[in-house]
Amino acid sequence: MNVVCPFCPLHCDDLQVGDDGAVNVRCDIAVRSFANAVNPSSARIGDKPATLAEATRFVQNQIQSKPPAVLSGSQPLSVARRLHDMQADGLIDWHLSQTATHRSLRRTISRDGVIAATLADVKRHADCIWSIGNVDRKIIPRIDEWLSPPQGQAVSFIASGGITTRQLGDLLHAIRRGQSPIDPALTPVFDTLSNSRYLAVAWFDDGFDPIEAEASSAILLDLISLLNEPQEDRDRRAVLLSFDPCQTIQNVSLWRENRILGDANELDLAALIAGETIVVRLGQLPGRSDFVSAQLGGEDPGPESAQVYIPVSVEGVHHTDMIVRGDSAVTLPLMATAKSELPSAIDWLESLFSASV
Repeated sequence: MNVVCPFCPLHCDDLQVGDDGAVNVRCDIAVRSFANAVNPSSARIGDKPATLAEATRFVQNQIQSKPPAVLSGSQPLSVARRLHDMQADGLIDWHLSQTATHRSLRRTISRDGVIAATLADVKRHADCIWSIGNVDRKIIPRIDEWLSPPQGQAVSFIASGGITTRQLGDLLHAIRRGQSPIDPALTPVFDTLSNSRYLAVAWFDDGFDPIEAEASSAILLDLISLLNEPQEDRDRRAVLLSFDPCQTIQNVSLWRENRILGDANELDLAALIAGETIVVRLGQLPGRSDFVSAQLGGEDPGPESAQVYIPVSVEGVHHTDMIVRGDSAVTLPLMATAKSELPSAIDWLESLFSASV
């Protein structure tokens, strides 16, 4: 039986997982993460082995009057809801590991709406894929496989490593007027976009300058909307394809409070810990290895990155749940493929803080 992978925003749904955590796909994230979930490292305090109870008491004894800071990346639906409840009750100060550009695009989409599509729809129908930003294949290893067209289907690929607000505005006005852009370097992009029948704009994390991200996001959505206007001579469709690892969490936050959660990247973790605030990291966060008080699950980063490591069971490996794919268009079921006696991260977190009150 195929299962959905919970470990990256693509959430590939073609995995088969063995009892030992071995998977049938060539993906570094899936190979490491399933193997680690099935055979986790032992709990420790500093560089000393510890039982789960000892590690739990150690963290519990450090909790002061301040709510602990909880850092997370992608989380499935039920976990996102429970974390949101803990935040609302003042038990935790929850922050996402998400870049400023992702938050800006998310805010713009929640305000203005967007025409989006699934990965499968793009793979099946797109005749042009315009990628904005640089693909980090360490975070989404199988992206090339998912975007490769079926045999015999001709697809044009345009790559813009990054694009400015001015360049997007130039393209928007050029397509609206039906005339070449002012910047001649944009002419190949303009020609390809103008002649496409089904354009997929594949947006990646560093596609915009963070300072311009709000304005760039708005113009990009305007451009996609313009490219969907009826044409006299042909049908034309344009969609946004983004890969937000925190899609499920942000959806829950918007549903409940109509707001975007705070950014863990803006926190001074060393200052928080020096001020006796416990900092708990849920699993591993791409690009972040700052020292924290405790890490729950993921690969043990060692005492130089986490004072305490606590192994946990994992949704999508040991527990069923639901998750929204990073393209925002599909909700997928997470299946349990193994058993574990360990608590999940959210169960451990709730019991820890409720017992400390």
